[in-house]
Parts: sequence; C-alpha cells; structure tokens
Amino acid sequence: MQIKVYRLAAELRVSERGLINWLQERGYHEARSHDWLSGQLAQAARRAFGARSSSWMERRERAHSAELRQLASVGGAERSGFSAELPLPPGVLEGLKELGEPSAQPTAQTTAQTTAQTPSASALPQAAPQRAVAPTSQGERELSPARDLGLELQRAQRALDEQRRTYELQLQALRAQHDKALQERSAYRQKSIELEGDQSTITQAYEELGQERDALNAELAGLKQELTRTLEQGALQKEAWQARAQELEEQVQSGKRLPSQLRELGLEAFEDQVKLFQTLLSTAESATQFFSIIKMVDQSKVERLVEQWVVPTCVHPLCNQTNQLRDRLSLRVDRAKRCKVCTGELDRRWFQRMLASCERAHIKRLLLVGGEQSHPRLRALMEGQSISCRFISSQEASSIPRIQSRLGSADLLIVWPQASLNPEGPQSYLAQAPGVGCPSLELSGESADVAKMARQVLNLIQRGGGEL
Repeated sequence: MQIKVYRLAAELRVSERGLINWLQERGYHEARSHDWLSGQLAQAARRAFGARSSSWMERRERAHSAELRQLASVGGAERSGFSAELPLPPGVLEGLKELGEPSAQPTAQTTAQTTAQTPSASALPQAAPQRAVAPTSQGERELSPARDLGLELQRAQRALDEQRRTYELQLQALRAQHDKALQERSAYRQKSIELEGDQSTITQAYEELGQERDALNAELAGLKQELTRTLEQGALQKEAWQARAQELEEQVQSGKRLPSQLRELGLEAFEDQVKLFQTLLSTAESATQFFSIIKMVDQSKVERLVEQWVVPTCVHPLCNQTNQLRDRLSLRVDRAKRCKVCTGELDRRWFQRMLASCERAHIKRLLLVGGEQSHPRLRALMEGQSISCRFISSQEASSIPRIQSRLGSADLLIVWPQASLNPEGPQSYLAQAPGVGCPSLELSGESADVAKMARQVLNLIQRGGGEL
C-alpha cells in the first residue's frame, strides 16, 4: 500500500531528513516529504529502519536496567523487602492505551519488558548478595514505588511528545496542502474571470455578427426586389419590341412601305417625292414630327449616307463652290473653324477650291519647280488628297532626259522663277515642257504665297480647261 514520506518517518520514528537521505542514496534524488512511496519501497524502508529501531530499543532497555540497578544500589536494604512481582501502576497502561497511535505499541512492549525485567531487577540482591543492603526504615520502602511510577510517567511523557511531534508534522503537511489548494483556487478563480470576459466578448461579437447578418439579409432582399423589377421591365420592353417588330412585319407583308404609301398619295415621280420631303423639312415643327415617325432607321446606313453626301461648310462662297464641284451637300455651320473644307484658313480655302477644279479637269499629278518657301505648307495641305504634287528645288541640277522624264509623268507643270533660289532651274523645265506635251504655268510674284498660286492655277483651268 502506498504511503507518504512524512507518515512513514513518523511510523518508523525517524526524522524526515534521514528518510529522504536514505531515499536519495537509493536513486530517488527528487524525493520530498509529501511524495507517495510504493508498497515495496515502504517495506524496504521499514526493514532498513526496523533494525535501527530494535537496536535503539535495546539501548533504551539497557539504560532503563542501569537506572533500576542504580536505584537498587541506592535503596539497598529497602528494596530487598519488596516483592519481585512489582506491577506497573494501572494509570500508566491506561494512558498509553488511550493514545491510539501505532507508535505507542513499542512503548507498551517496552513497558511490558520493563515489567518483566522488574523481578530481575528486584532479584539483584539474590544474584549479587554481596551488594544487597537491608532496608533501614519504613519510609524508604514506601519511596521506591513512587520512583518507579515517576520513571513510567517520564516514559509516557516521551511517548506523548513523540506523538505530538508526529501530529505537528501531519499538521504542517495539511497546512501545505491547504496553501496549495488556496493557490489552485485563486488560479481557477482568475481563469474563471478570464473565461467570463471571453464569454462576454464572444457574446458581443455574436450580437454584432447577427446585426450584420440582418443588414445583409435586408440588402439581399432589396437587390432581389430590384432585380425582379428590372427583369419585369425587361420582359415588358421585350414584349413591346416584339409587338413593334410584328407590326412592322405586318406592314411589310401587307405592302405598306414608304414608296407604296407615297404612290397612294399621288406622288409617283421621284422629283415630287423629294419636294414632299423638302416641304416637310422646311420648318422645325414638321421636321420634328417627321423624324418621330421615321425614327426606326439603320444607324450605320445613315452614317454612311451622311459621310458620302453631307459636308459641314461655312458661309464662304469658295467652300460651297468646292462642295458643288465635288457633288457634295453643304451642311451650314455657324463657325468657320467647324468647316471641313477650310477650317477657317484662307490659303486652305483657295487650295481646296483649286483641287476641286483640278479634279473636275482630270489633273491628278502636279509638278512644282521653285518656290521653296511654300513647299512645307503645300506638303501639309496635300496630305490625304486624291491629287499628288511633286516638289523640285530650283537648285537641283538635273539632266535633260531626267527633266523630260519628270515632265512626262506630270499633268501640269508649275514653275515659280521669281520666288526661287535659282531662277535658271525652273526655266530649263519650262523650255522642255512643250516638247514633251506637258501643260505649264509660270507663276508671277516674288513671294511664295499658296493662295496666289491657287488663284493663278484656277485662272489657267477656267481659261483653257478644255485644252488641258
């Protein structure tokens, strides 16, 4: 059976330190007073410390015998008259029995041994008659039992002291357990407080999550309603488009198209139909109603139609003449910068008018010799046009075959001697032009002005366009 160290020490009547040292000698270096010992280890300790206890008991008995001999030697004659069967006082045995501690058994045994040895002690005068002294008086005979009773009382007192020390050790152990239990209770209480705080935090978080969930549910319900409403509107719009498509299909199948309707109105000629639409578009009110009626049109076709025929044009006559020469319709704009013909620039306006006349006269390739100051501006104006222009510097030295080759690929030669860096260069081209059959034009003026060049080219085309 297991037993704690301090209880085994009390049972063996040894100090806890001595028992702990004995355990440490046998490999139990971490042994403490409150550690539990197995049954086998406790039995080994009992066997080890039992021999010491027996030797201690023997030393105690020998000391007790020596005291009795001393009393016998002192009491000599008085002790010789007492009976050898002197019993112990009854109060001593009863007091030892009432202690109820196992440690009192050796004391009782010791008392019994002492009682058994008492006759031998009283018989000392018989074993050693030479030391026996006859009692001298009745008072000394009465004193000897009182001394024996005192010795027994001392033994009982020592037994009580040992039992008290054992109980004190047990009380210390219980106090240590009590302190440990108090510490554990404090730790558990602190942990309980922390768990309560965590529980309150979790509860609050749970409530916040519940509120967020309710908000999300409300938002989801709103989105569902909006989606349902959108789907319903889409379904209604789809039904409306289907009805409109069916109506248009019925109109097409029944022959109620615009040409047939115009013929029903008596407008069979195309000129009469155009006049009808011009009349309807003459005022803003009638045009608005007309567009509301024919709003179902093809957007891509309308864009191509406008790009092919309509050009935003300012009020300048040259821009309108340019559109007329190119068979375009002029859409009046309020600002010259919005004009697609001139963009508000005078030289561009004259140049576009010249190009339109060249296109009408079938002049596709121009050859300009000299007038180097106007070449950058002319290159910018010719970009993206259907007519090409080749610019030759007046300082370039070219052979006659090369000049004739260039003139052969050109529809019109334009020379500018006075505005050139080398006036002799344009003259060589002008001299070879009649032999090749290339029309030529010699520009006047010392300044290279684009508008001036365009006006002179227009005058040439208007005077002799047929010959060109």
